[in-house]
Amino acid sequence: MVTEPLGLPPCEPGGPDPTAVTATIGAWVRSPALVELVGYFGGDMPAGPVGPALAWAAEFSTVWDFRAGIRERFDTTHVDYGADLDARLRTLIRALGLGGRERPAHDRYDHVVVLGGGIRVTMGRAEYAGRLLAAGLAVRSLTGLGSLRWRDEREHREGRRLGLDPFDTEADMMTVGLRRSFGLAEPAQVDGGDGWWHRRWPEPGPAIAEIHVLAAPSSRPPLRANTADTLLGWATHVHTPAAAERVLVVTNDPYVRHQHCDAVRLLGGRYGCGIETIGYDDAVRSVWGRPLSTTELLQEVRSSLLAMQNLHDSVSVDRRRSPAGSRKPALQEYPPPHGVSRSRRHRATPPERNRPVSDFMDRAKDFADQHDEQVDKGIQRAGDEADKRTGGKYDEQIDKGVDAAQQRTGQGDTSP
Repeated sequence: MVTEPLGLPPCEPGGPDPTAVTATIGAWVRSPALVELVGYFGGDMPAGPVGPALAWAAEFSTVWDFRAGIRERFDTTHVDYGADLDARLRTLIRALGLGGRERPAHDRYDHVVVLGGGIRVTMGRAEYAGRLLAAGLAVRSLTGLGSLRWRDEREHREGRRLGLDPFDTEADMMTVGLRRSFGLAEPAQVDGGDGWWHRRWPEPGPAIAEIHVLAAPSSRPPLRANTADTLLGWATHVHTPAAAERVLVVTNDPYVRHQHCDAVRLLGGRYGCGIETIGYDDAVRSVWGRPLSTTELLQEVRSSLLAMQNLHDSVSVDRRRSPAGSRKPALQEYPPPHGVSRSRRHRATPPERNRPVSDFMDRAKDFADQHDEQVDKGIQRAGDEADKRTGGKYDEQIDKGVDAAQQRTGQGDTSP
């Protein structure tokens, strides 16, 4: 039986309580919904302590990696599971609570942080933040976060269709969204450095002292800044939170859980501030949302597992380390996930009840094996485009990334 969606790990001012965080993550990992979901893909969740079980599940979740490590979320591979199985998978995913709550628990926060993304989710998050403040939410500052990821051509066309101001990057999209939602003029202050910039509007209105937009620096150029980079960029370039402060993070379903865990670990854990994360409501979703495929939702289950593993490791007093000294708990006491190799993904024959999903995985692997050259050429084109956009500044890093991606497809690298 599937119950109501599971709650998020708590983080009050003063920082996360390790016992409460571990208990919340443990309830999620041991939930009937996750056990059943894993079972449909040929896995068998192990019993035992939270840490090792979570590590097992995080490694198993490679079966839900539909982005191939390099795609943006809007390019996630779609899979047809059939009507009955698809409906059951979506019910289980809903029970895992990827979306969190929609309304803030308090009337006052020190800071609101709006996370960036694609054009539609960015506009929706910015609009929801504006609605919250218009409804009386009291805050000292609001910051929209983003990266210097160049806008996709589809985003460019969507922006023109919606009549939005021109934008070039993900952070520009956030600027457009906040200016639209709060009626902002040009920023009063602009500064920046190598790979980042910061725009500021002091005293934009009576209900808020300042609004910011940050294009955060990436910790792994030439790849764009990810959620963790933008959160740490906020603490470095905009405001370093204090232990007594409350921070409200605004995003949307199904990204609330994993982005909340990142914020608790990186902001609550490092600075001791309180963290609460919400997703926008149905009114905003009806305007800016889009139906997500089941594979997109499964991808976010994987993101949640990885984020919770990182959070669990960070609050664990007795961390289990591998002989090499990595932060990842050792896995020796449990067998590897069914059908998952530690060196690379490989599908073994699953139980009969798992055939609908494993059949697709087999076909996908067969396609990659049979069309390795086409796949490798596509990866090479993506690398060439990234090299062009960065002016050859990260040529060596891009080449290494392309080579690594090509080795993961089909029977091996076929590109020269």
